[in-house]
Amino acid sequence: MPGGFLPKASFSLYTFPEPADPPLAVVDTVTTDLVLTQRRELARYTGLYDRLRDVSLSPANSVAFLGRVAETLTDGAGSRA
Repeated sequence: MPGGFLPKASFSLYTFPEPADPPLAVVDTVTTDLVLTQRRELARYTGLYDRLRDVSLSPANSVAFLGRVAETLTDGAGSRA
């Protein structure tokens, strides 16, 4: 996958404690949800999740970033809450 690839739809990964219940990837689309159970399909979405997690900010850095963005937005609007 190219370095800048982002999923074109949101998705969720599910695992269950019971061995008889297989892991799932659920892809949200405009008209329906796709439920994927095949190993190859799951590997693709698990890989996407891992890549997104690897490039994400830490929780503390996320809060700081959002604070800076909020500050910029309030400064631009000329008012503060």
